Amino acid sequence: MLPLPSYSQIADLLKKGMTLEAQEQIMQLRESALGLQEENLQLKSEAHSAAKQLAPLEEQLNNKTQLRHEPPVYYRLDDEVPFCPLCWERDSKLIHLIVSRSQSGGVYGECKVCAKNFTIKPSAETSEPRSLSRREMLRMSGL
Repeated sequence: MLPLPSYSQIADLLKKGMTLEAQEQIMQLRESALGLQEENLQLKSEAHSAAKQLAPLEEQLNNKTQLRHEPPVYYRLDDEVPFCPLCWERDSKLIHLIVSRSQSGGVYGECKVCAKNFTIKPSAETSEPRSLSRREMLRMSGL
């Protein structure tokens, strides 16, 4: 690429009566300015695309730093309602569980997205945590 002419170079050409040469240099400046505008638009578009790609990654990183795993579920530091471990680990989606309590003290969670059930805290009757079927959860909740 040729060096761009300066204003003083063009003014000197005009003073010498070399208008054709001055016009050529002015055209060179215009072409260069147009090229820079096109490059600027392309860079802005690339920056916008990069920002759109970065936003979900930042959100995912923020979620990972805010979550604590209390098997079998996840909790966010500022949230007492547990999240579905399957939806989080498989799809990186934070889906709150519908929490219910049994009369014997057990705490259970149901995910409305993946339809899985989780024993968050076993009841006094059972010693081992286990996943409950939807039917068992409904029976225990009295519905």
